[in-house]
Amino acid sequence: MVVVQSTVPELKIVALGGFESLHVGHRKLLRHVAGVPNGAVLSFSPLPKEALGRSPSRVLLEEERRCGLESMGVAYMVSLPFNDIRGMEAEHFLDTYMSGVEVIVVGENFRFGRGAAGDVALMDKWCREHGKTLLVEPLERVGEAVVSTRLIKDLIHQGDMVGASALLGYPYFIRGFRCKGYGRGSRLGIPTINLRWNIHKVKPAYGVYDGFVMVGRTWAPAVASFGTAPTFGREAVFLEIHVPKQRLAVNDNEPVLFAFHRFLRPEMRFESVDTLVAQINDDIRAMTEDLEAISEQKRYLDFSFASSCLLSFK
Repeated sequence: MVVVQSTVPELKIVALGGFESLHVGHRKLLRHVAGVPNGAVLSFSPLPKEALGRSPSRVLLEEERRCGLESMGVAYMVSLPFNDIRGMEAEHFLDTYMSGVEVIVVGENFRFGRGAAGDVALMDKWCREHGKTLLVEPLERVGEAVVSTRLIKDLIHQGDMVGASALLGYPYFIRGFRCKGYGRGSRLGIPTINLRWNIHKVKPAYGVYDGFVMVGRTWAPAVASFGTAPTFGREAVFLEIHVPKQRLAVNDNEPVLFAFHRFLRPEMRFESVDTLVAQINDDIRAMTEDLEAISEQKRYLDFSFASSCLLSFK
């Protein structure tokens, strides 16, 4: 995928939007440009909600978002500096950036221009006057919910990973490098792969989750505790991943990914180490009941993101 900054080349078709999470609604728009040799996604840097201070964390970091777009077969990603265009009138924006585009794709609630004054009706009028084609996708619903990145973030904050995954079309995940822990898990016979939480990612509720871990070409079902380990009085926040019945060899500079499937229980303080170990074994048994669903989530992630870019960060 070619990334173009600040300018829009002559293109056959362009999908406009923030596309922060690449959820199932976003993918309806993106299917129009995926696989088109001179098709593109036009987005903004920073994203408008970030520039306006309304969204301090992301579902997908920029590198992850680009990986998802590239995996879909998007040929070009055009990134416009939002702070340079936020004061543009809506028609001026279209005249400046869309004059060389044949087909424009947006969602029905897309807004643009100064004060978000531009809407689909204004864009439709401009397209008819300039001989362009406008494709407008309706909002996507899953059950009673209108799919949105804001709703997905709320579900992640609540620990509802099953609900978030249904709207995303893939499991929510975190990537990072193994960091040194305190060695308690290994001494208890429950070794863990520890990740520091990236502050730019949406933070889930503290607690224990099942899901799967990916290291290189290896993946395995796993349980993970996210939080501060109150039994031991730790202040630092870690994601501690345990892979039952096997020990994955992970180098310090080797990327690790954990994908969340289901919230098992809240973070707890235990009166004794024995009680803690007994509960962890219960967590592992609960995970084994989800193995089929976890495998299905792995397939959804593989379909949405190529591992060649998802596990090749620095």
